[in-house]
Amino acid sequence: LDWARKVLEEKFGDVKKQTLPFIHIGISYSRLNDGSLLLEQNELVQRLKPVVLTKGEKDQPDKSVSPSQTTEFRSLLCTLLFAVQCHPQVACGVTQLQTHNNACCFKHIGEANALLKRAKEVGPGFGLHYPYMEGPWAVWCVNDAGHASKTSSYAHEGNTVLIVPDHDRKFYEDKILSGEEVVSLTRPGHPVIAHSSKSGRL
Repeated sequence: LDWARKVLEEKFGDVKKQTLPFIHIGISYSRLNDGSLLLEQNELVQRLKPVVLTKGEKDQPDKSVSPSQTTEFRSLLCTLLFAVQCHPQVACGVTQLQTHNNACCFKHIGEANALLKRAKEVGPGFGLHYPYMEGPWAVWCVNDAGHASKTSSYAHEGNTVLIVPDHDRKFYEDKILSGEEVVSLTRPGHPVIAHSSKSGRL
C-alpha cells in the first residue's frame, strides 16, 4: 500500500495511516485468529434506540403518526439502511419500509423496531468475513427465496455474488445435487454483492 499512499499524499497532502483494529464511519475492521478480515457494525447497531409507542398507538396500527414520530421513524430507518452493509438479514425489510418514509402508520414504526431488535440479536462477530484464499477463483451467484411469516406479510428473495476458490473446477448444469455434491461445494467465499427484495408474484 506504500505506493498508493505516496500517490494520495502527492495529490492531497499527508494522510493518516490506521492499523487493525479500527472503526471507520461506523464499520469496525478487525483481524480474526484464523487470519480472516471481519467487517461488523455491532457497536453502531447496539447504540440505536427503538421508537417508543404507547399501548394505545400499538392498538391502532393503521393510524397515521404525528410529524415528530415520522421524523423518528425516518431517523431509525435511515440508520438501519446504513447498517445493512453488515446486516443483510434485515436488508429487505428495511428497503420495503423506505416506501413509507413520507406517510407512515404505527404499524410501520413497529416493523422498524422489530428489524432493529433482529439486528441487535446477532451480537458481536456477525458481519462480513473475508478469509484468506488462494486462486484460481470463480464468481458464484447464489439465489434463494423465503415465504411470508409471522414477522413479514410478504415473501422475499435474495441474490448474493461471491468470489470463491475454484481448485476442482466442478460444473453442474440442470441437475438436482446430492447431499455429497452439496458438501463438496462448501468453501470459503468473499461476499461482493448482496441484494434482497420483495418476491414478485407469479
